[in-house]
Amino acid sequence: MKKLFIILSIVSIAAIAQNAIPKKKINPDFEAYYKFANQMHWAFYNNRYQAVLQHYAELSKMSKPRFTEIEVFIKTNVKLGVLDEANKWIEYCIENFGMHPSIFYRNDYGISEQTAKNMGFYSNAAHLLDLFYTSKKSKTESIIEYLHRNDKLFRSQLEQYKLNPCIDNKHDFAMSIANQFDTIFAEKELLKIIKEYNFPDEYDIGSSNVGNLLILLRHTFSFSSKQHRAILDSALYQGKLQPEAYATIFDIIFNRVNSNNTLAQKDFGTVKEYKNGNAFLGYINDVEHVDERRKEICLMPLWMDAKINGYNLSDQYLQTLKKQRDE
Repeated sequence: MKKLFIILSIVSIAAIAQNAIPKKKINPDFEAYYKFANQMHWAFYNNRYQAVLQHYAELSKMSKPRFTEIEVFIKTNVKLGVLDEANKWIEYCIENFGMHPSIFYRNDYGISEQTAKNMGFYSNAAHLLDLFYTSKKSKTESIIEYLHRNDKLFRSQLEQYKLNPCIDNKHDFAMSIANQFDTIFAEKELLKIIKEYNFPDEYDIGSSNVGNLLILLRHTFSFSSKQHRAILDSALYQGKLQPEAYATIFDIIFNRVNSNNTLAQKDFGTVKEYKNGNAFLGYINDVEHVDERRKEICLMPLWMDAKINGYNLSDQYLQTLKKQRDE
């Protein structure tokens, strides 16, 4: 009997230890892709353009490239003067993601309107947009129409609240928008769409529609819902929801203040504060391990992300980073 008790105890401890091991958040098939993607963005920041091309070639073997990596690839080819290749991938983005042509003529792309005309770009843009909407129509017409309709409703509410004299600070403004948003968009409609399309990505419905979908999720999903959390975890693992979007939604939804006035979860450091027009990293719960949590979902550390995306690190994070480097 004593031996049986010992055996059962060992089995129980092993089971507890097994359950304590966190499930892998990213499918191994996508881990290598995100690794090369992070290296690619860092290389571009450091003006190492040949390294950018090498990383892009590697990640393209593993999965269809995301717009965020294609964007860097386009900018790199412009920097190197390879405009034909840049044009090819601009057209790819319009046809596959429904990107509006105007976004490629911002200053950070380095393509002037005259250069675009010389490349013959305008002659193809309208046709490629037609191809995008035609190819998506039979498969995802209902979700695209739903997201467009709700995006218009949201923007209409936004304009009304801007004119509301009772709202005198940003917090009240944000809360008013969120509350109104929750009444407009039915959770069951979102769940129906996600179930039907297995969490659509930018190749399914286009980049702008994915953006609209993420806005809906942020204002409709509940931080207390295990079902909502499971949907987001599954989408992340399958590569349908990108790590950056997952981290942002997680921080916004699951870190709302709970009834005990404490943060519900540890976050990924995506929340920013704005002072005099400059972006600063906001308060981070359990800051000592934030970069470990980010690494778990294939995000680069915050100090690197801040350099690439141009925001300021907080004293809280910098002090922790210095302490860790000194140890």
